[in-house]
Amino acid sequence: MSMAETRIERFTRAWEQAGGGWEHQPDSASARLALLLRLRQSRVRRLAAPALSSLPIPGLAEALSDAGFILLQPKEREPIEEMSISIVAAHAALAATGSLVFSTLSPKRWLIHLLSSKQIVLLPTSVIYDDIAAWRTAWIQEGLGDACAASLIVSGPSVTRDMDLTPHLGMFGPRDVHVILFDVR
Repeated sequence: MSMAETRIERFTRAWEQAGGGWEHQPDSASARLALLLRLRQSRVRRLAAPALSSLPIPGLAEALSDAGFILLQPKEREPIEEMSISIVAAHAALAATGSLVFSTLSPKRWLIHLLSSKQIVLLPTSVIYDDIAAWRTAWIQEGLGDACAASLIVSGPSVTRDMDLTPHLGMFGPRDVHVILFDVR
């Protein structure tokens, strides 16, 4: 097993333990199809998504439009009703903890990660790092050190426990997070 395959396996195992769902597709075209199928099964037509140009799958905007989905872009202080599913791209993942890294220098862009009850995350397998130290080192070497400081790290769906330690899903973020991993060729 290659190092990349080992990282993917470690990430998916840790992500599952945190309560997240996932699937692994062989390329971006297969990931686009998997996303469309998952959305069709949800029976939701209105989706929240950042600018589609920020999503790492070519042709996604056209495919979503052709399939009849309406994309909403949330803005600060403008709640969007019926926003039950959002589509976002993770900028990195940490295999050791099964965490997703969402990076932006503008905290307002984190809003989309917190509003929907279900979230589909697109994750190229090439951005899975062993741990936080490996991720930070790689990004600093690429000149992205400022982006490290402005990142949101998520380790599974939103869960909180009450005084009796009864878990409640979705209190402070999505209760259902599904990652579509795909290989970049």
